[in-house]
Amino acid sequence: VAVGGWHCTGHDVPAVLRPDIGALFVFWSWPSPGAPHATEAATTVTGGVALREGAPDPAGCTPLVVTDAQGSATTFDSEAWR
Repeated sequence: VAVGGWHCTGHDVPAVLRPDIGALFVFWSWPSPGAPHATEAATTVTGGVALREGAPDPAGCTPLVVTDAQGSATTFDSEAWR
């Protein structure tokens, strides 16, 4: 799980990596307490094991970085989620 400004809206929201199936879920908002909150996988990252935020760009948008077991990183900028 990582939290950041993935959508470049000024609001930090969660992203979840499921390494067992390679699914990366990027949410648009936080759930209300006690309410279910569903989203579809935004993409698949085969071999991804870790998730973190990258350095914000000049516009303040935060890239999402997925790292595999060998340390190789795949970076998704905010354009990937618009």
